Amino acid sequence: MNISEVDKNKIFRKARKIEGLNADEWRMDACDAIIYRYSYGRTDDFFGWEVDHIVPKSRLQDKDVPQELIDDFRNLRPLNWRNNVSKGDDYPKYKAEIRSEDGGESNVLRASNRTVNKAKQEELRKLYSEYLDL
Repeated sequence: MNISEVDKNKIFRKARKIEGLNADEWRMDACDAIIYRYSYGRTDDFFGWEVDHIVPKSRLQDKDVPQELIDDFRNLRPLNWRNNVSKGDDYPKYKAEIRSEDGGESNVLRASNRTVNKAKQEELRKLYSEYLDL
């Protein structure tokens, strides 16, 4: 996915702020892992992150969803790269590999099961209702 700096910043700001840290640089993803703004795309960085398609891109492509809907801002979020890899093509339940256990000071490898929240599931169900039953 080719993403502009402006869109990258918008997506990064979707992550939760961490008390005591600069919100322009540090955030917490949906799996409670810390991400660093300037580590986008860095899989060699513990705080690296990627843009995640909440409803997996491959699942949408299989149903011939147009690319502009696949990449709709409502379906995108920042996710620590390890969590994005472990999530794979699962939706709405998925596995996460990394999170912060100390309130936002460091990440640890700790697997957990996650579920996309009900409000987001409903929003995405409506967005893709013409193409698939979520």
